[in-house]
Amino acid sequence: MFASRPRTKTFGAVFARSASRIVHTRTNTSLEKTKWAKFVKKGKLQNMNVYHYYLGRTPGQVSEAEREKILDELFKDAVAVGALLLPRDYEAKDFRLSIVPDQPEQMQRIEIVLKKQPRLEQPRLMPYYFIDRRNNLGHEHVLLTLDQVAAGIDRLLSL
Repeated sequence: MFASRPRTKTFGAVFARSASRIVHTRTNTSLEKTKWAKFVKKGKLQNMNVYHYYLGRTPGQVSEAEREKILDELFKDAVAVGALLLPRDYEAKDFRLSIVPDQPEQMQRIEIVLKKQPRLEQPRLMPYYFIDRRNNLGHEHVLLTLDQVAAGIDRLLSL
């Protein structure tokens, strides 16, 4: 367990540790991990495989299109349940998330595009997609991916 610590500024985000969660308070986008955990628990999805939940099956080989579908649905779900809080005036439908093609499976990168400004150049540091076929909806890699998406949206909107 983490003891309560003072807030410290890191990479433009303020992190506050508490016994039950790490809260990210960004000027734009934030991830409320406890809200995702409540969604997973309330739906009895702790042991539900991410791929099975979003694709209806757990494939042996996963295509980029299938990863993108999972990423898109996961993002929409996180926003819908209040786990991923977008800046005022933005909705999940304002963004397009895709997997950068031709990357090794363990190093998949996420490209985030603001649909209203598709030519807005994405920062070099693109978020990672950490979810693999063994992960369930409550797995830390799901939260890590959502946290990467939140940070990516912040970087995109700060341009």
